[in-house]
Amino acid sequence: MAVSDQYAHKRHTPTRALKQASSRRVVPREAARDTGEPAAPTQHALAPPPAVPAATVRGAVEAARPEPSAGAPARRRSRPEIASLRAPKAFVPPSAAAGKPARPSLSEQLAAIRDQGSAILDDLQRTFNVTAGAVDGPLEAALCTLRPRSVRVGSRTCDWPGVLRLYADRAEYLFDHPRHGHVRMLMRYNDMSSLALSRSSRQLRFRIERSLEYFASEYNHFDPAHRLDVTLNSVHDVDELVASAAWPSMQALCASRTATT
Repeated sequence: MAVSDQYAHKRHTPTRALKQASSRRVVPREAARDTGEPAAPTQHALAPPPAVPAATVRGAVEAARPEPSAGAPARRRSRPEIASLRAPKAFVPPSAAAGKPARPSLSEQLAAIRDQGSAILDDLQRTFNVTAGAVDGPLEAALCTLRPRSVRVGSRTCDWPGVLRLYADRAEYLFDHPRHGHVRMLMRYNDMSSLALSRSSRQLRFRIERSLEYFASEYNHFDPAHRLDVTLNSVHDVDELVASAAWPSMQALCASRTATT
């Protein structure tokens, strides 16, 4: 019974404390001076500060910033410089660039090549002493002089610079051989066969019915497929050959029938 009264007292303790607190008389601070009772503490409620508009704050911040001067340029954010791995280009002053020789035109290059070919042909003529075209006997002028682009002899094509001279009874081809040097190749019309001239391909074709001294391994006169093909530079050269007196002589002295296409 004593244990339950003890717990009952503990259960009702908060209620008693509330009743005692409510029964206390609160004496103001002014009355406490006269009565001598303790004064209740005064609580001052702090009012929240008035709200400031955001626009007002933004304007104050902008006003606090210093205004840039009219002549000063706008400041830019500096960026880090990246070092280049390429070597710096050499500076070429305008005067040096202006003095650089210009590339020659196509016509100038062709003229230089033509002059080179003329120098080679002059050297060939001086070597063989055939300025007037003589081979044996008195001086004789060539009836037609051509500069072939290439000559195919049997199984070999020759792109060497040379000159083809046509006479009344023979043809001479002067050129630089890679092994024999300056060569004068003599071909008589009586030894020719299967003579043909093509204007479309600009080729003079014929066979020599005998072995050739400088092309012994490339040309076999017993092989019907072996022949000589002289490719001329232009159609004008073909017309010049036909108009010359050498062409009728070749036709007349050739062993077989001549075909002109």
